[in-house]
Order: sequence, then structure tokens, then C-alpha cells
Amino acid sequence: SSETAILYRILGDVPTRTLLEGATNLPTDIRKLPLERQAVILKERLQSTLGIREMSELTTPENIDKVIQRFHAMSAISQNASSYSPASSALTLLSNGLGSQGSQNLFLSLL
Repeated sequence: SSETAILYRILGDVPTRTLLEGATNLPTDIRKLPLERQAVILKERLQSTLGIREMSELTTPENIDKVIQRFHAMSAISQNASSYSPASSALTLLSNGLGSQGSQNLFLSLL
């Protein structure tokens, strides 16, 4: 299906994949799994963490911003894990992290 094709294109594009793995808090070890399983896990995680049910939803400006903001928040939390308390981490996530600085064209070029 086109959903599967989009997932495989995302998994094949290192910057986009890295962004989505970071935003959904997936470990890099996921790359050791078979590609089919990676696609299923990524789709499930996009739905559970960001509410994205179909890959075509990644093209909306709201969802692009949501992904980029969450990536920055998760990145800040992981880089400062020793100095963050659980409450600080929660506040960072609830306040949409550090803001988005990525380009919306990143997703649009793949979808």
C-alpha cells in the first residue's frame, strides 16, 4: 500500500528517520530489526506518541511542527538527563520543548 511505501521511504532517509526516531523516543537499536518490523514499530509509535494514524498526516504543518518540537524536547532531555528531574522532563514535554527549527520541506519531500 502507499502507507507502506511511505514508511519504507522514511526508514530509508537517514535525517527523517533520525528525526522521527528521536521524536517518538525509539532506540537506535531498532535498526537491527527486520525492516518490516521497524515499519510496524514506527507506525505504532507515531500513533501512540503523536496521534498520527496515517503517514499522509505527516504533511500537515501542525504535525510537522509537533514532530520537530517533540524531537527537540526529547533531545534536550536525553542530553541533560543527569541534570533533569522527572518533573523537569515532564515540563519540557508539556511546554512543547525548545521550539522547532527544522524545515517542513523535510517531510514534504518524502511524502
